[in-house]
Amino acid sequence: VVTNLNGIRNSLADGDKMIEPEEDLCLGYSSPKIKVEDLIRGALEEAFMGMDEQMRADRLDYSIKGGCTAMAAVFIERKLYVANAGDARSIIVRSDGNIQEMSTDFNPETDRQRVQAVAYYHPKLLGDFFGRLQFQRRVRRKDVGKQILYRDKHMTGWALKLVDEDDIRKVPMVTGEGKRARLLSTIGTTRGFGDFDLEAPGGLRIKPFLTAMPEVRVYDLSDENAHSEDDVLVMASDGLWERVTNEEVMPIEGKYRLPSN
Repeated sequence: VVTNLNGIRNSLADGDKMIEPEEDLCLGYSSPKIKVEDLIRGALEEAFMGMDEQMRADRLDYSIKGGCTAMAAVFIERKLYVANAGDARSIIVRSDGNIQEMSTDFNPETDRQRVQAVAYYHPKLLGDFFGRLQFQRRVRRKDVGKQILYRDKHMTGWALKLVDEDDIRKVPMVTGEGKRARLLSTIGTTRGFGDFDLEAPGGLRIKPFLTAMPEVRVYDLSDENAHSEDDVLVMASDGLWERVTNEEVMPIEGKYRLPSN
């Protein structure tokens, strides 16, 4: 992350809020305006993906196995940037009693459309064991020829599908819900580092569906209407969030809050 931020430090040092485009009148082409905020987003996104590729290269030399989720918080130019790849969570407990969510819990349920899209464009990754579609319930042989609710990569809602033999033969690539949701009947998260050798039933690799691509959220510390110096950032793995809600964290955090002075 530091290496990538150093690459854009000149823009940060100048204090510019926007990188002005360069125009090529001969070609009639104009490059887009780029905010410094977007440069920082890009640096974080590139750092996460670069680290994952480094782990891919190093795992043979250093016998690196397994993987992990990752979250990073960076304060730059009166803004807080939180990058998350996994099912950890970050929230800001505000002094006015409200909570600002700074991440998404990435699991097979929340990231369903993305992994289904990967399967749609690369169907061979599922082999003959898994199917791309998600059904409201497990489909059985008695359901062939009947209509069952399902979801695909382009859908946030549900629609009816006529069940065929292929549907009952294959296991949906996303099953369960909440913390019981599983990708390829194997893993409960869809983003993170490593796990290059993790296999699902049928010898299928998880990694094409598991990505280190982070979501980056920004919190403006200069907005006096939204931010107070007494706001607190809470970052934790799913080990905490499986036991407490965002709201239940507030009184816990309050016990350890330092006086404003």
